[in-house]
Amino acid sequence: FTGFYRDGLVEMSPNLICRHYLQGWFWIDLLIVFVDFITCTVSSGGGDNFARLIRSPRMWRASRLLRLLRFRRLLEVATRISDSCDSELSLVFLRIFSLICGILVLNHFIACAWYAIGRAGGDLEARTWLSSTDYEHGEAYVAAYHWSLTQFTPATQNLAPVTPHERLFASFIVLIALVTFSTFLGKMTSAMTQL
Repeated sequence: FTGFYRDGLVEMSPNLICRHYLQGWFWIDLLIVFVDFITCTVSSGGGDNFARLIRSPRMWRASRLLRLLRFRRLLEVATRISDSCDSELSLVFLRIFSLICGILVLNHFIACAWYAIGRAGGDLEARTWLSSTDYEHGEAYVAAYHWSLTQFTPATQNLAPVTPHERLFASFIVLIALVTFSTFLGKMTSAMTQL
């Protein structure tokens, strides 16, 4: 357990921390752990009838999206850090750092989606960007991450979409990257002029 803020002060009492956790994130964490437990039970082959019952609604996996609610806490921490900056220079560097981190996280999600599209097509016995290479699992993620970074910048990449689904996804990402990178450059220019 970690402390929490109450009335501007950090509360470190274990009883109050436990009560605060039970009233907040505990139920979401419990649901996520329960879904992971069921998924592990099903994938290990325990209880065939139970496995068929649980495997049928794929919505169980959608509950993992509840982890995204933790971004709220990350935003609160970022706000506290920016409020504690004493100088304008450190605040500008913090803004630049947060912009770069945001781009890197966005590229991670795009890389995961690009990898998933390449892998899903390979399961259907179709030729995809992933099946046209001889990358191992880790190398394929690095290549997908590199591909996603090159969509945001005028850089080159030897991976190209092969299937129509990959082309559609790549076109969509290029449009998103155009808007995102233009906004990124505008905010970076604004931050640099404040120096």
